[in-house]
Amino acid sequence: MGRAANRVLRHPVKRKGLVALRLCTGADGLAEVTVTKRHGVDYRAARDVEWGEEWAPSMPDRD
Repeated sequence: MGRAANRVLRHPVKRKGLVALRLCTGADGLAEVTVTKRHGVDYRAARDVEWGEEWAPSMPDRD
C-alpha cells in the first residue's frame, strides 16, 4: 500500500463558504490550502475531512 499524497495535519478551519486545510505533502512538505464553495465537489469533501485523513482533491494544484 502506497503513502498518501497529502495528509491533513490539523483540524480543518471551517468558515462560511470556505475550509482551510494544513497539509503534509509528499512533494512540498507543509502546505496551506483554502477550498471555497467555487470548488464544488472538493468543498463538500473538505467539510467532511478530519485531522489525520488523506486529502486527495480532484482540482489541479493552483498557486
